[in-house]
Amino acid sequence: MLHAIYHQASYTTGIYTSPHLLHYNERIAIGGKPASDAILCSAFEKIEQARGDVSLSYFEFGTLAAVLLFVEASVDIAILEVGL
Repeated sequence: MLHAIYHQASYTTGIYTSPHLLHYNERIAIGGKPASDAILCSAFEKIEQARGDVSLSYFEFGTLAAVLLFVEASVDIAILEVGL
């Protein structure tokens, strides 16, 4: 619903949700379109290189990838559904 409101107001949104139903790409959308395999793999590679010896959980890895892609895409609004 937030994406629809911001999209109607001409904002570019980044959306991070879970779970995915069929493909991991469903979790991360930019401008209403799911992230491609190529940009997801690129983000995961950058995080893998930057983390060094730091251990990351599945959730942390995915969240960092989403935030990185939002920064790279210069979204106006980032909508993060992360739970607790």
